Amino acid sequence: MADIRAPALAVDLGAGTGRVSLALAAQGWQVDAVEPCREMHELGAGASTGRAVRWHRTTGEATGLASGRYRIACFGSSLNVMDRAAALAEARRLVGDGGNVLCAYNHRCLDDPLQREIQRMIERLLGHYDAGERRGDAAVSIADGGCFGSVRSARLAFVHSYASEDFVDAFRAHATLVRQAGDRLDAVLGGIRGMIAGAARVEVPFETVLSVGRAL
Repeated sequence: MADIRAPALAVDLGAGTGRVSLALAAQGWQVDAVEPCREMHELGAGASTGRAVRWHRTTGEATGLASGRYRIACFGSSLNVMDRAAALAEARRLVGDGGNVLCAYNHRCLDDPLQREIQRMIERLLGHYDAGERRGDAAVSIADGGCFGSVRSARLAFVHSYASEDFVDAFRAHATLVRQAGDRLDAVLGGIRGMIAGAARVEVPFETVLSVGRAL
């Protein structure tokens, strides 16, 4: 992977509630977190009080931040909801020559019996479900953008334990699902709730896909 181990200055594009920003700050990075959604911005800013994270309520495609200041620009499950070409061009501007881009997605492992059953139920209720770019190959997306090269990927497996209702709520916050489900979302959530009825917690296997490229 790219040589980005030594902490420096990072920009988190589409920071959401700050999970990537807080993880970087915990490793000694100084982070500028960019998030246009007011609610997420406020949650993230509150969670990072006292940490080395500065928040900016602007977009990942046009941050208004200074050029060439950052060693790395990060997209944590966010590149797929942006104009990809514009966001990668902005990342390239921010990191300057020799900088890096990181794109990370967490995927539920669909070979797990419960997750496979949930996926089939979603497809059955919606008739068609497109997981979109977040289930695609981010390395290809980065390379095709023309701003970064030497793109490499790594995969990391982990298991996350949810309280049952928190697991259901995670689907309520899944923008790709919400957009396609429309008025059928309650039926999807009810189906998931029925599948885990009686369970206090749900153990969910994930795979994190990390793709890193160096500025051309």
